Amino acid sequence: MKTMYTIEEFAELALKSKTPPRIAGLLNLKDDELIVPEYCAWMAAIGAALMSIKENRNREVKLTDCITKLNKYLQEYKVDWRALPPLAVKKSQLLYFSNPSTNCDIRVGDRKVDAYIGVDVGSTSTKVAAIDKHGNLLGEVYLWTAGRPLEAVRECLRQLYAKIGKHINVKGAGTTGSGRYLTGDFIGADVVVNEITAQATAAVHIDPTVDTIFEIGGQDSKYISLDNGVIVDFEMNKGGVR
Repeated sequence: MKTMYTIEEFAELALKSKTPPRIAGLLNLKDDELIVPEYCAWMAAIGAALMSIKENRNREVKLTDCITKLNKYLQEYKVDWRALPPLAVKKSQLLYFSNPSTNCDIRVGDRKVDAYIGVDVGSTSTKVAAIDKHGNLLGEVYLWTAGRPLEAVRECLRQLYAKIGKHINVKGAGTTGSGRYLTGDFIGADVVVNEITAQATAAVHIDPTVDTIFEIGGQDSKYISLDNGVIVDFEMNKGGVR
């Protein structure tokens, strides 16, 4: 059996830091028993997209329509509020990660690919992933939520459309994260799923033998226990990276 370790914020910490080897040592795991996915920041988004495939509604979702709907709402919804100046990082060093390149086989002129969109709206960051019907990653976007989840989702969708929008037919969508219900209404999500289920779905897709997941988010961390791909236990705490 295998353990999977993912971190949503500053994902290079998961890929390059000494944390994974230390976890392996604490749990007495062999080198091949601890998995750190290359696209660990998008695991929940990928899981939501995978679950939209299972819904099999076979309908078309236009990214441009979703963006237009968000634009209309954000233009009409005005709130008069005041806030203190934003906090600034002065003594700590932030580690930003560069998006890994996708193994995307979409080329201009090729027949359009059926795609499924997963949106993970977190308190700290917002992630969008597009996959094909086999679960292969076609494109991804990662942005800070910055206290404005709908604006973050709109910008993620804009960037995704700019990357691959003309080469995909979106057949389904799923949302997860703290802003999943709000976002689900705007993009017409087929599934609205909690982060634990989304993380587990993506983990089992990557490796069906995974039985333990550790996920470090922006506000909290999660432990998930699986038995033959089924969630049997989980715990959450407030130990996020923020």
